[in-house]
Amino acid sequence: MLKKINWRYALGEILIVIFGITIAFSLNSWGENRKSGKAKLRYLQNLKKDLKADILSLDSNIVQLQQRMTDINTIRKFSHTPSTRMDTVLSKFYNLAFPIEFRPRNITYQTLINSGDFKLIDDFDLKALIQEHYLEYDHILEVYERQNILADKYLSNYFINDLNFRDIYENKNYDFMKTNFFSNIINAQYGTFDIKIKASKVGILSCQKLINAVEEKI
Repeated sequence: MLKKINWRYALGEILIVIFGITIAFSLNSWGENRKSGKAKLRYLQNLKKDLKADILSLDSNIVQLQQRMTDINTIRKFSHTPSTRMDTVLSKFYNLAFPIEFRPRNITYQTLINSGDFKLIDDFDLKALIQEHYLEYDHILEVYERQNILADKYLSNYFINDLNFRDIYENKNYDFMKTNFFSNIINAQYGTFDIKIKASKVGILSCQKLINAVEEKI
């Protein structure tokens, strides 16, 4: 003989199970959201550190580039009127061949993209600003690379193939500084340094803008 089912009791048991499952899912969701929130915070904090490091790097580059432009003005001054300072002038000229580099700290950004964690940045405007900033870096790096190509392709080649260093230092012959090529190469360098400075300033402004946006979310 079948036992009579206590529907009230059975319904109560079902409700308890459903309630328990709901609580478990809620706790799991809460835990995941908390974990995601902590990960997002770490990313934003590291991104801020990267940006501050980039500002310091770009600031340093601007100082060095301005010094190079001052050096070129000194070279121009003495190129047609050699003096006892020519060793110093020549060292400034040779120094133009050494590129001033910018290597952005983009490890945090690359990690966000490559890991798929960029989705943690749920603010659309902030996400767009981050992407715009690192696209701006691409332009800045192109500007830097153009100057490096000029130094590598023309200036370094000029040192190796055209300059007679023995004649310069033993005979004090500075006639090479009166040539059109010499004038053109230092003028071209001067122009690229000026462009680099402008690009670096744009980079600093972009860094600061993104830092301000990140700080609002931390």
